[in-house]
Amino acid sequence: MNGIQFVAVSGSGTAGQLAWLTTDRVTWWVGTRDNRRVVRVGTPCAGFEAGVEVTDEQMTIDRSTMQIAAVACDSPQHEYDAWIHNFAELPISYTLDGTTLTLSNDRGSLVLEPVTGD
Repeated sequence: MNGIQFVAVSGSGTAGQLAWLTTDRVTWWVGTRDNRRVVRVGTPCAGFEAGVEVTDEQMTIDRSTMQIAAVACDSPQHEYDAWIHNFAELPISYTLDGTTLTLSNDRGSLVLEPVTGD
């Protein structure tokens, strides 16, 4: 997972499937910058970067270090971004099965595949 950019191919929230993921892209990258572990999340509108603690089964985003792109966006992308930020507030369990990365917590789940040829 380290240094590989993933793109969400499906997901669900407390209200059901996140159908918007098929047209409004979410990317997820975990790597190292300035000798610290960081996560960079691309959302349908802008995205964010933050420090992240990663264990064998879970990642916790340090919201105190979060840098959010200052971009205004219209509905429905604004709501999609809000969902991602809400999801990232809680610790996230993850599994990496082959090349499929699954992220989940009490607010939902994302299934991601590596970005290819972008």
